[in-house]
Amino acid sequence: MENNTIYDLKTIGERIKNSRKTAKLTQEDLANELSVRRDRISKMESGKDKRLNLSHLIKLSELFNCDIGYLLGEYDAQSAAVEKISEITGLSPKAIKTLRKETTGLFPIPKNNYPDFGVVVDFLLCSETGKQFLHHLSDYLFDDVTLRYKGNELEENLSLYNPNRKTEYALNTLDIKAVLVSLIQNDLVNLKKENENGSDF
Repeated sequence: MENNTIYDLKTIGERIKNSRKTAKLTQEDLANELSVRRDRISKMESGKDKRLNLSHLIKLSELFNCDIGYLLGEYDAQSAAVEKISEITGLSPKAIKTLRKETTGLFPIPKNNYPDFGVVVDFLLCSETGKQFLHHLSDYLFDDVTLRYKGNELEENLSLYNPNRKTEYALNTLDIKAVLVSLIQNDLVNLKKENENGSDF
């Protein structure tokens, strides 16, 4: 069955240029790798090279450690697998790349002192306390802190409730941030205990 897909040469050129710069290669360096003249690389990157062939794309994908589909503009992540993981999890390609480096031992952290990052992420996502920690952290980092914490319920007013005195205190942004920091610290203490006890989630 014939593939009639038409690719945009300008998009391909931009992907090649961006990948070359990320790899810290000059056009001359790339020309040497592909055994072509430097002006040919210039044409590729400007989307004017209609002679770009499969062998070039294969070599480029090897040099840039990406899928050919990324260079062709079929997806935005550097590999189809990363694109799929990003769609499912909402993680950015950069976050997935970092997680992959951590779990494959490529990240510059002494592995005899720290567990794989993937183990930590798995621990947080499988533990109810871990998920609570992530929610509190999200509130602290990203949410508009016009929130009210009363037990575990989130409400609209910015205040704290004292059940013994049955009084409420209006909070400003700094106050609620301090409350969230306290909750995060408490979550971390509980997570440490769960880990030490070897809790089965």
